[in-house]
Amino acid sequence: MVRLNYVVAQLPNPLFQAFFNAGVEAGYNKTPDVNGFRQEGFGPFDSQVHNGRRVSASRAYLHPAMKRKNLDVQNTCIRY
Repeated sequence: MVRLNYVVAQLPNPLFQAFFNAGVEAGYNKTPDVNGFRQEGFGPFDSQVHNGRRVSASRAYLHPAMKRKNLDVQNTCIRY
């Protein structure tokens, strides 16, 4: 099973920094934590990464469990 590793994006890329600075110049807030007190604005985003690749909750928890005999996953279901 792959754990969801919560990381905040690093800003070594000058394009990231230019994007955030452009938002501030346009009058938007710069926020260091988009899940914190002030959520509106520009800032580094959070992501779940394992070995340099994005990991979803499905990939981390559901895919390993699909080998179980007592689990049947249907992705084309319509519920009324």
